[in-house]
Amino acid sequence: MKKIFTTAMLGFCLHMAMAQEGGKMRLQDGVGPDRHRQPMDFKALHLTEDQQNKMAELRKEQQAKMMAILTPEQRKQLGEQKAGRKLENEKRSAERMEKMKEKLNLSADQSTKMTQLDKDFRQKAEVIRANDALAAAEQRRQLKALVEAHKSDMKAMLNPDQQSILDEMKSRRNKGQSR
Repeated sequence: MKKIFTTAMLGFCLHMAMAQEGGKMRLQDGVGPDRHRQPMDFKALHLTEDQQNKMAELRKEQQAKMMAILTPEQRKQLGEQKAGRKLENEKRSAERMEKMKEKLNLSADQSTKMTQLDKDFRQKAEVIRANDALAAAEQRRQLKALVEAHKSDMKAMLNPDQQSILDEMKSRRNKGQSR
């Protein structure tokens, strides 16, 4: 009798947990319909530049073949999804900028300059990513240089106190503490 009661309670708890998750149960080991694909760790393979370029070319070919399979309506939907993600990214960027403005106590002038610097950075990065003439390794090099220049320009706008607060925020984020 005790075993039946325990089994029934366990089943009830499991049912309630699934109901709270919207009927889906996320599995921690990455198995099941709701799993998230983990990207392959190609950095650990130390691929040569030639290998990286060949893999980038394969990805482009695969993308083109997949787009050829889609109907015009599906391609339109895909474009709308992409536009939605872009808007969501811009919204998150604005939220991060607002948080930075508050935490670093930025002046209106600093805030305006940083917002413009961020917009310029995103536009330049988009141009680099869209340039199919560049090899994958060259794109990565240019993007890395752009990121470093962006960080340097952002830091140059801050006074020493603001820089130390920003460094503290970054170290907390990198340690996995709350943002």
